Amino acid sequence: MKYDIQALQIFQEVLYMIKKDDSYNQVGICRELQYADVSRFPELQTWMHGKYMPDKKLGTYWWPIQAREDRIAFLERIIEDIMSGE
Repeated sequence: MKYDIQALQIFQEVLYMIKKDDSYNQVGICRELQYADVSRFPELQTWMHGKYMPDKKLGTYWWPIQAREDRIAFLERIIEDIMSGE
């Protein structure tokens, strides 16, 4: 994804909510992404799925709910990739 400031802000908001442990029952990155920006959710979910998890079925919750530290690391990687224009 080219550098997209809005996408970056959305992913940063999701990261903040997960780090804060104030997210909606820690239901997963996709659900948090949907709550952060419902209008860009389909586009960002499809991009995230295609780039990072192409072997998983889209629309299923493929990220373990219990793995908070892993979700944080994954989101930090996404943010770094967006900032570098990958």
